[in-house]
Amino acid sequence: MLSEVFWSFFLTSIIGLLLKGASIVYKSKCKTVSCCCIKIDRDIESEIKVDTAIPLPTLQPPNLIN
Repeated sequence: MLSEVFWSFFLTSIIGLLLKGASIVYKSKCKTVSCCCIKIDRDIESEIKVDTAIPLPTLQPPNLIN
């Protein structure tokens, strides 16, 4: 029988893979994606505008000189 440690590792690994896959799909800038009977058309220009409008936080090194 499988232990709780295995199931927690398995579940977190699957969730991590799904999140990474979603990140890769979002970052790809393909306008049209089709797989089997599913076709997705994306508005790439508006996504680029949104991505560049959100400022990313910058890390400042600590000031060690007093």
